[in-house]
Amino acid sequence: MGMIRFTSVVIAVLLAAGCSKAASDRPASVSDAMVATADKYAAALEKFASDLEAAGSDCSKALEAVKASSELGGALGEDVDTVRAKTSRDPAAKAWFKQAYEARMKQAFDRVKSAANACENDKAFMTAIEADELLPRKRAVKSN
Repeated sequence: MGMIRFTSVVIAVLLAAGCSKAASDRPASVSDAMVATADKYAAALEKFASDLEAAGSDCSKALEAVKASSELGGALGEDVDTVRAKTSRDPAAKAWFKQAYEARMKQAFDRVKSAANACENDKAFMTAIEADELLPRKRAVKSN
């Protein structure tokens, strides 16, 4: 879907939940709090994908899913920004997040894009999804 663009930087950095590497392989710089944030973000994105899929071509329901997603994204925003900033300066942490989370995040993003296609001609839906706070393209990495 052309209007929804996802950055590879975010996918590489915040690739969420279902770790495929053992916790002992995790770099010391990756804290439990960082992993918890990534897990929350992944769960929120997966829920968003499921809600969009459940809405099908009912764009009113899809719009409600976007609004809920955006609220949750706003609530997670500061923690997500912190993780992104820390991992952007730490190649080992960035690599660990990619290894641990990339497949799950890519699958969730693909589901969102696919489900959103059903309402791509609905102006209110498209306006809302472009502003969705959960979707990473809206956020800039802070230089903490």
